[in-house]
Amino acid sequence: MSYNLILLKLLSNKEAYNKYAFLIPKQIFSFEENIILDAYKEYFDRKPDVAALNYKDFYTWLMLTYCSDAVLGHSTILREIFKRLNKIDLNEYDEESIVNELLKLEIKYKIEQELGKANFDLKKIQALVETLPCTEELLEVNEQSFAELLQTTDRSAGVTFSVGCLNKAFGGLLPGDFLIFAAYVDVGKTKFVLSQTAHIAPQLGDRPILWFNNEEKDNEVLIHFRKAVLQCTKEQLESIDPEKVDKAYNKRLGCENQFKLVNSRDMSLETVETYFQQYNPGLVVFDILDTLNFGGKKGMGEMDHIFYKKLYKKIRTLVQKYNTICFAISHCNSSVINKDRDTGEIYYQKWIGMNQLDGSLVGKASQADGIVTIGKDQSLQNRYLFVPKTKMSSNNIKEIVLLDTDRCIAKDYV
Repeated sequence: MSYNLILLKLLSNKEAYNKYAFLIPKQIFSFEENIILDAYKEYFDRKPDVAALNYKDFYTWLMLTYCSDAVLGHSTILREIFKRLNKIDLNEYDEESIVNELLKLEIKYKIEQELGKANFDLKKIQALVETLPCTEELLEVNEQSFAELLQTTDRSAGVTFSVGCLNKAFGGLLPGDFLIFAAYVDVGKTKFVLSQTAHIAPQLGDRPILWFNNEEKDNEVLIHFRKAVLQCTKEQLESIDPEKVDKAYNKRLGCENQFKLVNSRDMSLETVETYFQQYNPGLVVFDILDTLNFGGKKGMGEMDHIFYKKLYKKIRTLVQKYNTICFAISHCNSSVINKDRDTGEIYYQKWIGMNQLDGSLVGKASQADGIVTIGKDQSLQNRYLFVPKTKMSSNNIKEIVLLDTDRCIAKDYV
């Protein structure tokens, strides 16, 4: 059965018509189907008490009152359409899937129209293709009450960081927030984010943390996190009975096995979403997000910044869909270091801009709610936090913090 006819049947209900009619792409309908679609509106306007069409009454009205002499020439085809409409049982179909299919057909129609041109625009076609998976989003509406809106946007109730400048930049983090933490190699970005994850963990209640790891050895990350939670060095932990360590660790977190480490090397986006579904995480961390396998074409002709924009957009969609907070750890490019020609010593840039994120012009940045870059000097503990982007307050917040890499603890510089 044609989706066009199924949709016409669906729209014969006044409530469905009011909900979906404005979405309908008329160019994919036949001349006769458009006659019926246009007639629906006038019929419902003239007969406000009618909740659903009786096709016998509607057809009589259509032929005697609505149609012009020119349209009456199509009465044979119209009669056949109504015969088919009467045979459709909408209980066999899901109404949103019907509308989604029609929206997809509209995109395909536009692609065919573009391809039919002598000098078609390949970029325009690519843009149309990329919209196909997103048609379902057009059907989703936000109907929250004002009280619900206040509750879901109150950052005073959100989770906080251990360093004041990030709290100033972002307020309390809320589900759906997506932040990027970026630094150069060996600056300590993983340990810094672990320090903040350990601080946030007890604030999540019984919702777990998913840490997707493809950067460091899995066991090392697990040990680093225990150091951050218990604020001890590895040597101090090794001097304590392992059972006591685990007991103190779970007590500090507030629940057992809250930190879930997933080895995400070569993992697909579909598998990542499966973890979201299974664990309902309160916080998700990707270390490093850039190497996730989502079906893009990095290194195969697609410009890196386009690849990363698509990847980060897909992750942002998952974060919002599953109502969680997400940290994406990213590298910075080599512009943030300088090497002394005489001594060979490397000097790091202290304050790093978001244009220095590796492999991306604005692609990554455009998808994030906030960006934190981490620079350093020649000292062991000084880290230079810069917030070049935040949607929660003012940008360009700068602060020096102390990072104890032995204990994975970050705190304000006093």
